[in-house]
Parts: sequence; structure tokens; C-alpha cells
Amino acid sequence: GDSNEFLEAKRHLASFGLLRREDFKIFLSIQTPSAFFGLRSVLDFGVDGVIVDVKSLFKLFSGVVEGDEKNRGYQNDSAFCQLTEGIVKKCLNFSIPVIVYERNIFLYHEFIHKIVGVGVSGISTRASGVKKLRDVVYEAERELVGVRFDNWNVS
Repeated sequence: GDSNEFLEAKRHLASFGLLRREDFKIFLSIQTPSAFFGLRSVLDFGVDGVIVDVKSLFKLFSGVVEGDEKNRGYQNDSAFCQLTEGIVKKCLNFSIPVIVYERNIFLYHEFIHKIVGVGVSGISTRASGVKKLRDVVYEAERELVGVRFDNWNVS
């Protein structure tokens, strides 16, 4: 299964001396719903982080065909949001950083608010979406801590 493949990959990388470097990290990409169910065994073997490929995971989870995912946003699928939140929580229980990736994730404000709310370590998007994503994450964090800056002035 996945854990055997992961151990084999670690042994192969170690044979090249890559795992001896402190700055070399192995991240697991989650692209299928079944990867969530095998996640614990892989986390037990020492993966350094997890990257959730939202677009791939959503397509396989919901059965949405290419191009149609724009009509069904991630935030509108409560089961998918629960799956993603579950991945984040499981990784955090193991003190493993988890990054959520999607090229256009900045379009899905409610989804971002949900994953920020459960403690996602990072969110990755395309370069042209970084400013928009930063603004949405800022709003999500502001909402999370319950601070209102609407009338706050800095002189």
C-alpha cells in the first residue's frame, strides 16, 4: 500500500544521502479521497508535511468533470469541506504542516475561512492570485480572532 511505497521511497532517497540533510523534507500530496484513509499509516512513518491538491481531490471526491468544477465551488460541498478539514486536523494532530493548493483558491472565500479556522499551515495559489488570497486569509484570520478593524486608524 501507500505506506510501503513511502518507506521504499525514503530508503531510495537515503541511499543518495538526501535524508541526512536537515533542510530536505518529504511532503505527501493528497489527490484522492483514499489517500485520506491511508494517511495515518504514512504519517506514522515520518512524512514532513502534506500538500492537499484541492482540484484533484474535489474532482475525484465529487465526480465533477473537467471544467465543471467552476459551477460547483468547493465551499458549496459540505462533505468535501469536512473531508478537507479532516485532513488538516489529522495532520495537525501529528504536528505535521499541511498546505492546501489550488490555482484559483482565492475565489473560494468560504472554503478559505473554513480551512483557516481549523488551522491549516499554508495555502498555495498561482502568482497572480497571491494578493487576492492574502486579502481573503487576512479576513478569515480577523474573523477567527473576532477583532474588528473597521474604524481603526493608524497615523
